[in-house]
Amino acid sequence: MRNYSVIILMLTLNVFAFTPSYSQNFHSDNIVDTAIDLANTIIITVPSSKESNRSRGFDSNHEIARHISGLTRVTYVPHVFIKKSGVPKQSRTKTKDERLSNPIDAFILKRPEIVKNKNIILFDDVLTTGATTKEITKLLISAGVSDISIFVL
Repeated sequence: MRNYSVIILMLTLNVFAFTPSYSQNFHSDNIVDTAIDLANTIIITVPSSKESNRSRGFDSNHEIARHISGLTRVTYVPHVFIKKSGVPKQSRTKTKDERLSNPIDAFILKRPEIVKNKNIILFDDVLTTGATTKEITKLLISAGVSDISIFVL
């Protein structure tokens, strides 16, 4: 049985300029120090909703992960997961029970070969109940990842 770490690291970032700050540099050093084997580590993201991407004009998780990858030199692999159509945004759910059940079976691991035997740094911009992260983590474990670290903005 493998051991999985759950490390929740709060990152600060100027999302509009994507410029490094003291806090970012400090945390990016922590990301590198946390990873067991950098050559075998990749950064992936929880997929943002298409609606959010359209309204902002960009995918914030993707842009932030790309930036962190550049700071840490840990490879970022985009689009590992897709969200099934028809699943409401978590922010649209009203009760705790809805938030906990909404992400169940909501994601597809599009590229399981990419994560097999890898150390994963999973990035998400928001963590409320942890239900989305839990669902993604279950898919990663079933795909045979070596380790999972979770980082949240």
